[in-house]
Amino acid sequence: MFYAVAFLILGFIILWAIDKYFQRLNNEKRILEEKIQERIREIKIQRDEIEIQHNLIEERNNNITSSIRYASTIQHAVLTPQDYIDTLLPENFILSIPRDIVNGDFYWVNEKDEKIVVIVADCTGHGVPGAFMSMLGITLLYEIVNTHGITKPDVIVTMLRERMIRSLQQNRTDKTTTDGMDIAVCVIDRHSGILQYTGAFNDLVMVSNGKNSVLRADRISVSASIHDAGEYTLNELKYNKGDMIYLFSDGYMDQFGGDFAKKFLRAHFYTTLLEVSDMPVSDQKKFLMEKLQAWMKNHGQTDDITVMGIRL
Repeated sequence: MFYAVAFLILGFIILWAIDKYFQRLNNEKRILEEKIQERIREIKIQRDEIEIQHNLIEERNNNITSSIRYASTIQHAVLTPQDYIDTLLPENFILSIPRDIVNGDFYWVNEKDEKIVVIVADCTGHGVPGAFMSMLGITLLYEIVNTHGITKPDVIVTMLRERMIRSLQQNRTDKTTTDGMDIAVCVIDRHSGILQYTGAFNDLVMVSNGKNSVLRADRISVSASIHDAGEYTLNELKYNKGDMIYLFSDGYMDQFGGDFAKKFLRAHFYTTLLEVSDMPVSDQKKFLMEKLQAWMKNHGQTDDITVMGIRL
């Protein structure tokens, strides 16, 4: 009887212990589930906040992109119209490839006193900053050439530099910006057959009778840099009918690509211009574009690219 009662009591104790153990497990499970649910609620709140922020950022990016695209329309509108260029220079091509939506390069063509002023410029930076500089440059060129009637390339570049510094207030002692542009200015006098050129870091290439001639630019940028002191050089030469001239920014020659991810380089670019010079101008543009694409392969565009070719 004693053993039976003892066994019964022991059984109850064991069952009680097991019940308590499972109660504890259930409590721990309940607490863990509550914590998990709380964490899930926190994650959902964070997810919703992230989604809201993502939507806000996407909306802002869309607004900014839309604004920049509209700015590109305005920028394109102030460039010299292609039909006007074709009227002055019937055989020409312009290869213009912005790195971003808006362009830090610009071209400008105008006629004043029966002389044709042709300009290609490369502004500091690219994208929006470069586009602002290009708009300022075009505005100042209208003032210098159209209003003041200046048609000498060295004077145009000198006055452009002076007005650029004044417009950007770069002569202030508390200002450290040296933003500006590199530029090639060519003036064509069709009556005398004389071509005048002044460059600030941007050369001019002429191909005549199958030979490549390079008019070197001064190493003086159109900016307020203390390293850019000095006077600009006026180059003057006689040209023949059928000669090709090329004005350009450094974007094409600085583009990375090829089998070893190297720059296209200046010498390679000048040789390419000689290679295409006998082609019709429309074919030249197509050739340069295809060669550039083949060179770039999977490399992203490094800078804004502008090449302008004119058959005199």
